[in-house]
Amino acid sequence: FFDLGQNVIFSGSVQNRELPEWLNAADVFVLPTLSEGNCNAINEAMACGLPVISSNISDIKYQVPEDAGILVDPNDIKLIASAIQKLYTNKQILHTFENNCIRYAKKRNIKSRAKQIIDWVIEKELS
Repeated sequence: FFDLGQNVIFSGSVQNRELPEWLNAADVFVLPTLSEGNCNAINEAMACGLPVISSNISDIKYQVPEDAGILVDPNDIKLIASAIQKLYTNKQILHTFENNCIRYAKKRNIKSRAKQIIDWVIEKELS
């Protein structure tokens, strides 16, 4: 482990079986990415009630509702930090996003996930 401060631990890679424990120990899920499809990591985080801070790219916009996360320019470190700070300092928004993440995750079953992926593929082909 690398200690990056009082509230941050860099663990390196973790085994899949350990992911629920790590996700449930977190307050938010941050994934600035330049390119993504339908991201399993975001679905897993939302299923654990983690508000998402990620990229304002079309693929992520399609996956993360506005009331479940904050989407920013993935190249702008200040915007990413500001989003983290917003959720850290505003517990009401944090808890609202947590509840909404769980609500959305409960609606995502194998059929809804397949439909979401198919709709995403069709949208990509039409654009």
